[in-house]
Amino acid sequence: FGDNTHFAEDYLWIRATISKPYDTVSKFTNIHTQAMEVQFVNNDNTLEHLEKGMPAETMSKLESRLATVKKVTQPYASFDGFPKESDLDFYRRVSERLRHKNRAITLWDYEHLVLQEFNYLHKIKCLNHSTSTSFKAPGEVVLVAIPNIIDQNVYDIYKPKLSQTKLNDIETYINKLNTMHVNAKVVSPVYEPVQITLDARFYKGLDANFYAKKLQDDLAQYLAPWAFDKQQPISFGNALYASEVIFYIENLDYVDYIKNFKMLHEGEQGDEIIPKDQKSILTSVVPTAHAVTAITTDAC
Repeated sequence: FGDNTHFAEDYLWIRATISKPYDTVSKFTNIHTQAMEVQFVNNDNTLEHLEKGMPAETMSKLESRLATVKKVTQPYASFDGFPKESDLDFYRRVSERLRHKNRAITLWDYEHLVLQEFNYLHKIKCLNHSTSTSFKAPGEVVLVAIPNIIDQNVYDIYKPKLSQTKLNDIETYINKLNTMHVNAKVVSPVYEPVQITLDARFYKGLDANFYAKKLQDDLAQYLAPWAFDKQQPISFGNALYASEVIFYIENLDYVDYIKNFKMLHEGEQGDEIIPKDQKSILTSVVPTAHAVTAITTDAC
């Protein structure tokens, strides 16, 4: 719409709506104009990129230049690629098939069937007689799915989740392979952020502001290592203990000593933080949310 009383007149504003009252909100990464989807065609190319995807910014120009195209960008990584099955993958697949017989009965069956079918998964955890709100629900199964984040498009790297569309695809697939007496539900993990507050004295000669920010980053990396090194696993049941975090901080080569250390989890302070249930994973707040106060005066 062009004529309005709320927005700038020099722009053409576009409004997007949905036709049904959904109870979820999509998380937009960005909105681009003049965008198109490119599909890989194998012309005797190397196929390494199909293993983990093609990183963003790999493509930067057209093969045949067009005068009407000023610039080409690839802001996101590739998706839905599937490499040729290796001999090792083949023997593993057929061995697993002999065990589960393409039927979801045990927890092992559920997990391996799903991991085999959907290559964009990092990990899947199956919880029997469970729902999203109860762990005493006979006939119900919950699968907690964590996406693969290596060279993938992730909305929040501290809380990586699959889209609802992908969760629905997994759910539809697995419910065709289990018994009619069981209903499987696929959900994302519940990420529980942990915040650290402390006062830190840095070694003499070091810039206090710079190293206070560095300590914030190092704390975030300790609490959510996958956000900094995507090869690191995302694990369930990752409990935190104040003594271990303090030991990590005091062994950093730029920290002299710390005071007033606190760990905050859901607004409460504790020396031992354990995820609330089997669907939960402890993670870090964004680095700048860790409250690090530099001690700039010598202790008396």
